Amino acid sequence: MKITNKYNLPQTVVRAVSYDEHRKAGDVSVTELIQPSQITYLKRQHADQIEADAADLLYVLDGKADHYTLSLSAQPDIELSEFTLTTHVDRVEVYGTLDLFDLEGTITDYKRTSVWQFLLDEKVEWEQQINLYATLLRRKQLVGELPSQFLNVPIVKAQVIGLLRDHQLSKVEEEGNYPAHPIMQRELRLWPPAEGESFLEQRVQLWRNISMGLYKDCTPEERWAKPDTWAVKKRGGTRAVTDGIHSSLAAAESFAEGRPYGTEIEYRPGRSTRCERYCMVSRWCSQWAKIQGGEKLE
Repeated sequence: MKITNKYNLPQTVVRAVSYDEHRKAGDVSVTELIQPSQITYLKRQHADQIEADAADLLYVLDGKADHYTLSLSAQPDIELSEFTLTTHVDRVEVYGTLDLFDLEGTITDYKRTSVWQFLLDEKVEWEQQINLYATLLRRKQLVGELPSQFLNVPIVKAQVIGLLRDHQLSKVEEEGNYPAHPIMQRELRLWPPAEGESFLEQRVQLWRNISMGLYKDCTPEERWAKPDTWAVKKRGGTRAVTDGIHSSLAAAESFAEGRPYGTEIEYRPGRSTRCERYCMVSRWCSQWAKIQGGEKLE
């Protein structure tokens, strides 16, 4: 990927956002394994054409600073922090760096993220990532390749600590589901060991298939898709009333009929947020072209 500098930022900043401190410790990382196969394939096909501007990567500095500072505060005798795990699956070496595991059996992943992403309960990749770390950790426990105090600690809980970069205190009272604080904790489903092992094997096979040009379209969850909705608003208003967002026009009309004030209904088309704003290869994606009703760029 080529890093541009459209806004003439200092080279120190450009180098900082360009540098990847993660050491390659195997054939494929956990982060790469959970990435949608279509994105992985297109990244390989267009590696020399992908560009990102340094100004759009400043969030990378936040993430690096967060992980570095939090790792310094870890207590090595009771907390395993920034620990790289490796394992082999059918001659493929998989690796990943664990943010934190403690003697109470809690595995933690830190996420510098937006409020919107944290509120998106269907963020399946967070659950997949932390459960692959759990699978690698259990494998290391079985072969005795961890500090001794962590070898017999069962994993009982998985959680994400969300560090919300765009949190606004003024919205806490305005929006009912808005996070109360810029640092939030969310427990994720911890898979049974057999489910983790099965998922690891499936993803490695999927990763192998990409080399042969075999990949799948991104699912709605992978596209961070929002469905079409109908919003009931007060007549002349700009925001939906409380409980006024509905998944069908009929439901919105039924809800509006019972209001003691004048209403209007606004149709809000669904969006594929990842494709629109975050995917670096969407311009070459035939699936995204079809969703837009356009043509794939060559």
